[in-house]
Amino acid sequence: MARKKKSQGAWDKWAFNLAWILAVVLALGGALAGGWVTMPFWTLVLVILGLVVGFMYKLKDISLLILVTLALALFGGSSYTVIPYVGPFVDNAIAYLVAFLTPATVLVALRKGYAMLK
Repeated sequence: MARKKKSQGAWDKWAFNLAWILAVVLALGGALAGGWVTMPFWTLVLVILGLVVGFMYKLKDISLLILVTLALALFGGSSYTVIPYVGPFVDNAIAYLVAFLTPATVLVALRKGYAMLK
């Protein structure tokens, strides 16, 4: 009987799933004016999850990660807040996702640059 080999990317998938779920919950809490959302602890948690993803991310898929992060960072600040009811939620969710993806992207880019210099 052959044993299943655990994939090397299990931690980054786990951290990514936890981060987007956390971003949606925080965005919902921010849209509903929850005071617990403004704590900097949650941003620190998202940055730590981003660093986990950055360390575990496969270097061959770097272009998609950079593209998604740049697109969310550039266009995420658009005027979603003018949309009634869902605008603040979408704006907050994108802001939290950018807080998660930015450290991951920077770390992956640094790792790729180091790998190219080897």
